[in-house]
Amino acid sequence: MLILNSRSAWQVNTDLQPLDMDEIKKEVADNNQGKKTKALWEAYRVAADEHDLQWFKDMLAEHEKALVKDMEEKAADEVKKQSKKDKTRRKSNAVDEDDDVEMEMEDTGEEGDVPLKKAKATKKRKKDVDSDGETEKVTQSSLS
Repeated sequence: MLILNSRSAWQVNTDLQPLDMDEIKKEVADNNQGKKTKALWEAYRVAADEHDLQWFKDMLAEHEKALVKDMEEKAADEVKKQSKKDKTRRKSNAVDEDDDVEMEMEDTGEEGDVPLKKAKATKKRKKDVDSDGETEKVTQSSLS
């Protein structure tokens, strides 16, 4: 005997009521869905077919195979995406290295048309003898 409840998925056993298979078959034949959800209506349709236990076992085995196949496809897609990312990174690194070589050649002036570039002179500040850091060093060295 099949026990279904249309109110919710979790019910106390005392709230469940037995269903008559003749009524289920009649409702499915008349296509009288009423206020039943789509999932419950599909359960009614499957129940009306009165499949044996082996049919349900086969259905679950097929579903499990489909899930495994889907997971394998997703893993293969991830591997492809990762390899594409690695290839683009390698290409961008190769381009950066080529740019560095060209710049080095410009700096050294190995190409005849490119003049040597001079580095800008930076202004260096002289430390004041009276600065705090110098006086501390002097006093520490004189103490030892």
